[in-house]
Amino acid sequence: MTRRTIGVVGAGERIVNDGLPVIASLADELDLVGVWSRTPRTLAVGGSEVEVKGLEDLEARGLAGIDLLWVVVAKGAVPRVLERLVALGTGDTELVVETPVLLYKFLSKRRLLESFRSTWVSEDCAYLPIFETLDRFVATGAIGSPVRAVFDRCAYAYHGVAMSKRCLGARPISRATRRRGEGDTRVRTLRLPGGRSATIVEPREYAKGVLTLEGERGAVSDRPGREHLLEAVVRDDRCVGFRIGDVVTELLPVESELLGPLAPGGGVVPNMHGLKRVGLRRLFAERARREGGYHVNEGLEDMGVDWHLERFGLWLRNPLTSPTSSFPPWLLRTLGR
Repeated sequence: MTRRTIGVVGAGERIVNDGLPVIASLADELDLVGVWSRTPRTLAVGGSEVEVKGLEDLEARGLAGIDLLWVVVAKGAVPRVLERLVALGTGDTELVVETPVLLYKFLSKRRLLESFRSTWVSEDCAYLPIFETLDRFVATGAIGSPVRAVFDRCAYAYHGVAMSKRCLGARPISRATRRRGEGDTRVRTLRLPGGRSATIVEPREYAKGVLTLEGERGAVSDRPGREHLLEAVVRDDRCVGFRIGDVVTELLPVESELLGPLAPGGGVVPNMHGLKRVGLRRLFAERARREGGYHVNEGLEDMGVDWHLERFGLWLRNPLTSPTSSFPPWLLRTLGR
């Protein structure tokens, strides 16, 4: 298979800790042609050095020959960076943009996202490897059809919306609320098609987090106490896969390396940072093969739901609240203030 080329705009912790190791792990499928940022410098990544060139260098080079361009910059800088990139002529370049795609106040800039051949979102939470295990377990019929997912201190903001849709296999969100819970917690409730729902207990605290998927006839969780236990398969002190009863899924050796050492104390959720790194690899593997990805409209919906819950505690799906509706983006932004 011919390798696709990828360029990166941004050089923060997300790129150093996750992005560049993931791209390096896909060397047979992706060829890194450059990293550009506002400030040129050299990054130390995994024992090697990566040169970061200024955006002026990218503007002089142009986007020709770059199949995938991943933009990972500060949220407030996204529109300005996109404007500079679009001015270069996007040609056949596909855009991958970091969550939450655009801040709600910048929805009038949504047209910039449409200038590229296609636009995707680097939403790694939608590609967590444990979802593969859950899918296969649900397919056995042991708990019946999924009806409710509970993310107790293990999901956050727009990421939690993406995780809910992926875990339950349903979309879009039809209604969502946010209310005060016990103590200092807040509880988000998302309604999805088919009578399915997701409950997200905040704040996020992976060390104590618990994921539970409830079905018509039972439930599975990553902590003991439910009928079925989601657990890591460990070999030589490394996680090599996941198990629910007799259902086992395996990680690729390179994925096991990206996940890293398991957190102490048991449970799968405490390893969320490593799981997300594996998810990011799977997402980019799909785009390298042109097989899928997290579409920009999904990412914008996740952002819109989160924005309304944070400000009003309520989100109802309709043309005036959806960032992907046909209403002019400037009108959506004005109504949402």
